[in-house]
Order: sequence, then structure tokens, then C-alpha cells
Amino acid sequence: MILEKIQKDLTNRGITNRQLADLLGISHSKVNQSISGKREFDFSVYAEILNMLYTNDYSFRKTEVFNYCNQAKRKVNLRIAFEYVDMCGELELLNHLINREKQSNNLLNRKFASAYELLYLRNAEEFNPREFLKLVKGEMGKQKNAEDISKIPMEFALIYAFFDSRSYNLVSANIDELKTEIEKVKNPFLKSSYELRTMELLATCFHRNNELERARELCDDMISKNGRVSLLPKATAYCIMGETYILTDYELSKYYLDKGLSLVASPSNQKMRKKQQMLQTTIDFLNIHFEKNLDHIHPINPTERGYLYMPINLRLFTTPKYKKTLFFLT
Repeated sequence: MILEKIQKDLTNRGITNRQLADLLGISHSKVNQSISGKREFDFSVYAEILNMLYTNDYSFRKTEVFNYCNQAKRKVNLRIAFEYVDMCGELELLNHLINREKQSNNLLNRKFASAYELLYLRNAEEFNPREFLKLVKGEMGKQKNAEDISKIPMEFALIYAFFDSRSYNLVSANIDELKTEIEKVKNPFLKSSYELRTMELLATCFHRNNELERARELCDDMISKNGRVSLLPKATAYCIMGETYILTDYELSKYYLDKGLSLVASPSNQKMRKKQQMLQTTIDFLNIHFEKNLDHIHPINPTERGYLYMPINLRLFTTPKYKKTLFFLT
């Protein structure tokens, strides 16, 4: 039984229930009741325990999260699961939750399934930006009178559609309106995760609009966050920080980019692999711009390959051997 295994593995690591409660920021009594099976673990707490104890066993963690979702009694835990697995990039599990909760006897969970299906489709890259924006607006039209928490992930789908269309002013304007709704969210995990989404989006918008100090300030806030949900936003934050110095300070830019790359060094899903590739591409650009390690980089991005070609050939044309050859040819 998984609860017995967790208790045993905690004991083997010398972690008491009270210490676990402190690590997770919850009450000691809640940990005792959850591990003893007297109450259902909050999904976010359960997932963090799995990440802490079984860091190197992705398959086991994934299986146990599937099991949890199939057995969960409290509907709110499945709503938390939607947000948690989407932020972590676990598309297979997210799709499973969507299909399951579309048939739920709980109206709010069905609304969550509809909202997160849009986020799933975006990450699965099944639509181009224009098609996705049209799809989101159509779904929002069906739920235009929704005045519950499900409108928040639905609004995020619209904001991501604007973001993918590079309408950064619309992104910022819609986030400003959404913040008021996020402030009303009672569940601490959902509120924190929604706030993290706004920070990631705004930091990128500020960077694209060349508001570098505002971007750096938000990135510092993201980097200070803990928990599995913050891993990909933190990688984004390190990437943005690196990019803000990419033309002026090689060492500082490389420091931030390397920190971001280290977070996704062992990607377990497609979203992490994309983030890893994005960071590596940015590092390639940095090295090319400052003409560092040119003989040891192999860019994937065609733009970086073209950018690399210029300094390498420039160096080739200025070597003594080339100059001597050129002398005899002339």
C-alpha cells in the first residue's frame, strides 16, 4: 500500500511527520491524518511527497499519480490536479484527467475539464495561433456567464492565445483584470500557481517590450519559488534573465542560462524537452555572439546555424594559411 511505503521511506530517511509538515508548509495534524489514511492527501501535497522521496523514479511517481486521480474522493483535489499536471507539462496525465472529468457528476469539475482541454491543446500544438484563438473564443462564448473559479483557467487560455499571437499589450491588459479574480481564490495552491502563471507571462512580455528591469524583478520572484510546479517557470525565468544580458555581459548571461538548463537537464516530458532546447539555443546564440567555443557548438536552430557560419568563416579567411593561399592566387 502506497501510504505504508511512504511512511516507511520517510522513516528510513529520518524524516518525521512533523519535519515533513514543516517542509510542506502544512499542519502536523494534517500530515498525521493523511499518512494514516484518515483523510485524503491534498493532491499538491501528495505529489510533492512523491517528488521528494522518489526523485529518480519518474515511472513510479507517474503511476502513483494516475492511481491517486482514479481513486480521489474529494472533487477539489482533481481540480488541483488539473493545474498541477498542466504546469508540470504532463500532457498524458492531463488528457486522462480531462476525459475522466468530462463525465464527472460535479459541474465545476466538468467546467475545469473544458478549460484545461484548451490548455492541453495548446501544449500539444494541435492548432496554429490563429486557430487556437478562434477555438478559445468559441469555448468562452459557451461559458460566458460562468462566475466560478473555472473562468480563471479559461481566461488563461485566452491570454496564452494572445501571447502566441504576439499581442503582448492584450496579454498585459487581460492579466491586470484577471489578478482581481485570482485574489479571490481560496485554495492556497491554486492561488499560488495562478499567480506564478501571471508572473511568467508578464516577465516575457516585459522582456519583449524591452522593459528589462521589470522583467528581471519578476524573474527574481519566480526563481525564489519552491516546488515541482515552479520548475518550468523557474527555467523560463533563468532564460529571460540570461537574455537580458546576452548582448552586454557574457559571464552573467551564461550563468543564468546554465542555471536554467540545469533544471531541465533530465527532461521527462515534451514540455521540458522544449524548454531544454530553448535554453540550449539561447546559449548557442550567446557563444556565437561573443565568439566563444565556436568549434564545439552544433546549433539546432537554422538561424543560429547561419549566425555561426559567419564568424567561423571570417576566422578562416584571416588565418595565415588562407592569406598565403590568397597571395599565390592573386
